[in-house]
Order: sequence, then structure tokens, then C-alpha cells
Amino acid sequence: MSAFLKSIYVKYRQALPCAGAILHTLNARLSVGELAYIISHAQDRVLVVDVKLLSHLLDLPGGVLEKVELIIICGENECSQPRGWRDSISLPS
Repeated sequence: MSAFLKSIYVKYRQALPCAGAILHTLNARLSVGELAYIISHAQDRVLVVDVKLLSHLLDLPGGVLEKVELIIICGENECSQPRGWRDSISLPS
């Protein structure tokens, strides 16, 4: 079993639907444009991402993450109490 599946990610996969969220996956092999389209079209408000894939989010064009309220980073040094992503990640403008 991968480290990603052992992490807090599994808890969020169960908890977010209980809070009324609809889950969908983002394929890390997609282009930045395709990821931007999916995030924008789905109107994502919460993203759960492995720390190893965080760089993909930082490559997204400005404005794509505008409606995202929370990014939960899973993996090494993960936090059990997520904060607002804007407090911990600086995105290019």
C-alpha cells in the first residue's frame, strides 16, 4: 500500500462526502490546461493533494484556484488540523 493511501487522505475520502462534498479525482498526468479546466468546471472548493503533487497546483494559471477555499496537503509532515491554503502557500500572481 502506498504511503499516500495510509495517510490522512483516507480519512478525508470518508469524511468529505459526509459533509455533502462530491469527490472526483485529478489525474497528475494531465496537462496544466486540462487540470485547470477540470478544477474550474467542477467549481472545486476543497482539494486534497499529496505533497509530491503540490507543484502541479503551483503551475496552474492565475485565477484557477480563486474559488478553492481549502487545500489539504497529505504526505510527509502532514497536519491533522488543515489551515486555509492561502496562509501556507504563496501562489504566483
